[in-house]
Amino acid sequence: MSSQVRGHRPAGDNPWVCPNDRQLALRAKLKSGWSVKASSLQQYRKPAPLNEREQHVIVNVIQKAESFEKKEQMRVGKLVERLDNMRRHAVGNGASTCVLCGEKFGLLASSKLKCKDCHKAVCHKCVVDTSSTAGEQWLLCKICAETREVWKKSGAWFFKGMPRYVMPDPKRPPLANGAGSRRRAASAENPGSPSGSTRSARYSWAKHVQNSANGE
Repeated sequence: MSSQVRGHRPAGDNPWVCPNDRQLALRAKLKSGWSVKASSLQQYRKPAPLNEREQHVIVNVIQKAESFEKKEQMRVGKLVERLDNMRRHAVGNGASTCVLCGEKFGLLASSKLKCKDCHKAVCHKCVVDTSSTAGEQWLLCKICAETREVWKKSGAWFFKGMPRYVMPDPKRPPLANGAGSRRRAASAENPGSPSGSTRSARYSWAKHVQNSANGE
């Protein structure tokens, strides 16, 4: 079509644009017109910047969420550490000896019981009876019972997998002359001071928001 058609202008100079076929059909049913002003579509109102109080509230909320998440990861880490310790201290083979304490089975020794989960032999001292009221006997070794507890208390049953966790720092031998108590007291008075535990170097989102607010 020739550019001399009546009313035709370049796209940048024409304040009115024709909608597409779908919009035309909808507008025909709504009787709202056949065109729309292009300037109304191109208008963009820049949001006002957050004031200092709003930024402070956002930073506090993010910091609280990160603190709660860290505590939860440490709590789950303690559960995992307890389970790992039980597995490391298991000395039996689960066939002729108890899988946990290593006690031998025999006529004059402890009777052999079978764990429902791992199907290994366990003695009566290292078994947990989780039988229901229906009468079905359900015996678990302490490792499998603890595994179920970790799965339940960590929320892994809901997420279908273990959530993120932080393992506790390995225990150190106590320092002489009460140095450990003095160090813990100094750490409590000055949380920013270096201690024996590993400090996180993660650049958190709360720090990023705070630095952005300060213009750094």
